[in-house]
Amino acid sequence: MPGLEFHHTSLYVYDMAKMVYFFTRVMGFIESDPTPEGEAYPDTVYLTCDSTEFDQLVFIGGRPKIEIGKSNLQQLSFFVDSLNEVREAERILKNEPEVTNIIPRCHGNAWSVYFQDPENNRLEIYTSTPWQCSQPHGWDIDLSLSDEEIHKITFAAVKKDPTHQPIAEWGAIVSSKL
Repeated sequence: MPGLEFHHTSLYVYDMAKMVYFFTRVMGFIESDPTPEGEAYPDTVYLTCDSTEFDQLVFIGGRPKIEIGKSNLQQLSFFVDSLNEVREAERILKNEPEVTNIIPRCHGNAWSVYFQDPENNRLEIYTSTPWQCSQPHGWDIDLSLSDEEIHKITFAAVKKDPTHQPIAEWGAIVSSKL
């Protein structure tokens, strides 16, 4: 599949208004087409936070009732450009009463903050580290530390993995395989 890129996902939701409000107010999306035409999609909202993408996230009403904590969704992940943006996300999320399980983590190759949205979907906001290592890796991190301290802690953990390498080297290897 040459040139394959992931661009959007769709979620069934219980409460459309609550989810649209959360994702527009907190996550920075806008409604790109809040009223699609036709009866085939009576309760659908298209959201984006990228002017080149019509729909990065689609909400469809009528999520079936299932056992609490169970879903077909493992998580939705959103990339940001810097560690400071991950910190800012954590700060914002801590002020949201309907957001739960806020957990900053490091995977060696990414610094993340995980959380549950108002309908208990697991979300991640992350940025890349300068390194790649075998996965899974993961440990809690303190985002109140300085960038220098977080880099030092991350590299100390990553270098224990014999597969670790600078992200540019890893990218070149992956690129040669694509």
